[in-house]
Amino acid sequence: MTQYWHIKQYNLEKILFFKLGKFYEIFYHDAIVCQKLLDLNWMGGAKKLHVGFPEKALDKYLSILVNHGYKVAVIEQTETPRMLEQRQKVQKKQGIKTDKCVNRDIQEMVTRGTYKAKHTDAVGEMLGYEPKFILAYKKQGKEIGVTFFDVQTLKIYIGEFIEEDESMQNLRTLICQIRPVEVIQEKESMNSNVVKMLKNSPVIPTFTNLNPQKCYGMVKAAAKLESIFGAKENWPPLLQEIVDKEQDFAMATLGMAIAFLEDALIIEKTIKPGQFLRYTPESQDQLEYMVLDSQCLQHLEIMESASGTREGSLYDFVDHCKTAFGKRQLKRWLMAPLMNIEKIRERQDAVSDLITLQFETDSVRAKLAKMPDIEKLLAKIFTYSIKHRIKAIYFEDVSLNKMKEFRTLLKTFQ
Repeated sequence: MTQYWHIKQYNLEKILFFKLGKFYEIFYHDAIVCQKLLDLNWMGGAKKLHVGFPEKALDKYLSILVNHGYKVAVIEQTETPRMLEQRQKVQKKQGIKTDKCVNRDIQEMVTRGTYKAKHTDAVGEMLGYEPKFILAYKKQGKEIGVTFFDVQTLKIYIGEFIEEDESMQNLRTLICQIRPVEVIQEKESMNSNVVKMLKNSPVIPTFTNLNPQKCYGMVKAAAKLESIFGAKENWPPLLQEIVDKEQDFAMATLGMAIAFLEDALIIEKTIKPGQFLRYTPESQDQLEYMVLDSQCLQHLEIMESASGTREGSLYDFVDHCKTAFGKRQLKRWLMAPLMNIEKIRERQDAVSDLITLQFETDSVRAKLAKMPDIEKLLAKIFTYSIKHRIKAIYFEDVSLNKMKEFRTLLKTFQ
């Protein structure tokens, strides 16, 4: 248990899934929580409370815990018993005290916002089409900086803006539009009004409170970006622009997001391949799109009806999409209606064609219904090319599952 406590002392707020052979074991207080939520049988005596489950059930139990707001650290074996024997022989020759158990390390930190289902079917993909945004914010006076991102689609939005009144209508509208499942904020300067607003939002998020030393400013955040992208000229254009214009609040929230992703052990798989997009309250209003604020979205029942559910809303009425990425696009269209007359007419013509050419439309819809969530699958497969921090030992055939996902993607493009 020395190995377990060495890891647990730095992760007291997380539930540890500790790998022993082909099983994950959960001990002490973590076991009490998991026995109740996961309906697992007790193992061992009263002196060492613990429960466990086989490796293949990891995804199922992670989903349950993170949806209840818990954070989970998955501890994997990083060597086999044979590798341990070889290491012990080398240590004996060097006169170093040998270990009696295989090495283990944290492979991933899973939260509500960073959880990605490993195995999904067509139904699972359709149920999980909603983006799971993680929001980092910083508010001081009237100035607000925001960074929000989805680790499944690798889209990262950054911006800062001024709130003209105490109602914080711009931030309120943003929260209503993206519905973050997790919020990152600085522990020492949490804004009670923002927290209250988030707790009253349709989707109550999980909160991650960072210590001040984890809240990187402009200089430290820039240094972190250099370690990822290299020289500044190699950075994405938006990040270069933010630094050049000294947009401190936007950079501060990006720094908080970087610190969060470092703790989650997925910074290389998120920041480097990420698509960086600017967010401002006016970004949807360039004489092309109408901005619907939180009050408008609520009173017109665009995304939710008065009962607080999707049923009965405008979105529920018009949503006949056959793909997960189509559903996400429709949501974006409904929350930002077109104002450009020419584009409205083009969209009307497209709808007219779909109605007129009914046979062709039905044929295409039938083929689209078989497609996986290409947007998420592309991002997932791209992250497979990034080298892991540690090399975990799995007893299930993980490589085969990855090949199946890649084959599914190739078949889709055919």
